[in-house]
Amino acid sequence: MASLTGNEFDVTPNTCVACCKPCRIFLAPVSGKCRTDHLFFRLHSMPWRTAYGKPAGWFRCCSPLAFLCTRAFLAAFWLAISVWSLAASCPDETDESVWNATGTATRAPQGCTLWITKLTHWTLLLELIYLSFAVYSTAMAIYDSSVPDGVGKATPWFISVAYAMQPTVLIGSLLVFLLYWGLVYKPPLGATTAFTHGANFVVMLIDFILVRNPLYLSHIFMPMAYALVYLLFTLLFYAATGDYIYKALDWSNPSGTGRLVALILFLGIPILWILLYCIFLGRRCHLVSTSTSRSSDQLPKETEVAALQLVPPPV
Repeated sequence: MASLTGNEFDVTPNTCVACCKPCRIFLAPVSGKCRTDHLFFRLHSMPWRTAYGKPAGWFRCCSPLAFLCTRAFLAAFWLAISVWSLAASCPDETDESVWNATGTATRAPQGCTLWITKLTHWTLLLELIYLSFAVYSTAMAIYDSSVPDGVGKATPWFISVAYAMQPTVLIGSLLVFLLYWGLVYKPPLGATTAFTHGANFVVMLIDFILVRNPLYLSHIFMPMAYALVYLLFTLLFYAATGDYIYKALDWSNPSGTGRLVALILFLGIPILWILLYCIFLGRRCHLVSTSTSRSSDQLPKETEVAALQLVPPPV
């Protein structure tokens, strides 16, 4: 039986001696050493063309072209939702009901102006940018041979950008979904509301299940930084206008708003990140376990995380 090299994703009993092998595989990334190079969003476990040019284990039956078409469809779908959301927030100039007798804007035009102040729309645009980079990265991985393949510093800039944006948009879309329905929603429910506060996370979850690139616990700093920037923006907006963007973030009540901000940053986001990370580890555990069950003498050559490399048996 071949043994594994002692790297940060070693599945030998360095994780927990009492654990069975599937549990050690599941917990291996958590037991690994903290590596600062993970913070630069470079791929180390597999070449970038493998990570972005082929779908993940559950969808390995799909061809690279089908993978590209799926990501392109998600991007086109989200572009349509973005345009629809913006159009729904702006008034129709031919509709006299949204203009007063003097021709000046009433509440509806103001809603158009304030469209970009909402966390929903920040995340909507960020998700559109991410999906665009995802499509471009997959197309480059499949069709463009001019960029050298490799790992580490050989990871192209567009791969690093897509890789860094993924955790931000994953948590951002889930936060928008949970915070809207928990703190903001008031009936009736509009069609655009359902898409921008539900379909947003569904799209990201589909993309998350399809891709191969690994996630690390250290990547939590990206969604936390994104949330912090928006929360600071709401404070600056209040300081400049004396008004709030969301009633739940009314800075005229600094103690209550401050407690909510602390809960979001230091409790909500870490819990959501751990839940998504567990989905990622479960996907990895399933791939390794099913692969090893097919062959007891070797592990798969490619895994979503951590290159589980085999040491050649002694001659």
